[in-house]
Amino acid sequence: MKFLDPDKFKPNWTGHKIKFLIALAHLAFIGYCFSPEFNWAFIIIGGPLLWFFISKMGMEIGFHRLFCHKCFTTGPIREKLLLILGTISSVGSSLTWVATHRVHHKHADHLGDPQNSRTQKWWQNWLTLWDGNWKSEPIIIKDLIRDPWHRYIHKHYFKLVASYIVAVAAISFVVGSWYPIVALWAYPVILNFNLAGFLNSLFHNDIPSFGYRNYETDDDSKNSAVLNVVMAGAGMHNNHHGCPQSYTYNTRNKWYEFDPTAGFIKRFLATELVLPDGTKVKT
Repeated sequence: MKFLDPDKFKPNWTGHKIKFLIALAHLAFIGYCFSPEFNWAFIIIGGPLLWFFISKMGMEIGFHRLFCHKCFTTGPIREKLLLILGTISSVGSSLTWVATHRVHHKHADHLGDPQNSRTQKWWQNWLTLWDGNWKSEPIIIKDLIRDPWHRYIHKHYFKLVASYIVAVAAISFVVGSWYPIVALWAYPVILNFNLAGFLNSLFHNDIPSFGYRNYETDDDSKNSAVLNVVMAGAGMHNNHHGCPQSYTYNTRNKWYEFDPTAGFIKRFLATELVLPDGTKVKT
């Protein structure tokens, strides 16, 4: 397990350095909120756009759909860009994150799942205070371990992330503005951590009555058409567990199960897509 995490990863937490990064991002954002520069337009419009093009692309599209589930293929330059953006998102290296998520899918809501909703409260999963009855081995990410980029970033993960944070903080200091550090790091990291953690926790727990299932999977995953708007397509969580290989979460072609993230992948990133039935098609 030590091999899989540069932060001495333990089964029931994500590591003290990662916790520190998340806390630091929140502190930077709080500083911005109490500064004369605070602007609601940035909070409502600018910040979410930056979240999409940094953390949404890096984590959901890169770490999740590309590296973890192999839902599509892309060119080498775009693949490296997604890897870098996911690294900036400050939730662990690609090797660590993908290994943990593959274990989650392998044992979803059963013994061995770090995010077991049947033994964990939703807020515990949100804060990554995970179930201790799980483990991961390097073999589960043997495909990524072969790649020197993934290995290098994993080995030097915290040095690379710290260097990036120092660089944008220095720019903020020089120009006398909170915006570089908040816009290029803190706010996207905060939105990614809270949206993914909070809402995905609800998708495996007793979310409100608008939660529903299309697939009788051996877990408690649910879809939410309402939360799907907030998650830009990732609210179709039961669809994802039913067809984890699919590049789109709109696996039943229903208008209210729209997935704009999949549309972005198809239009701008993919050279080959994996459909819900497992068929691969060139773009």
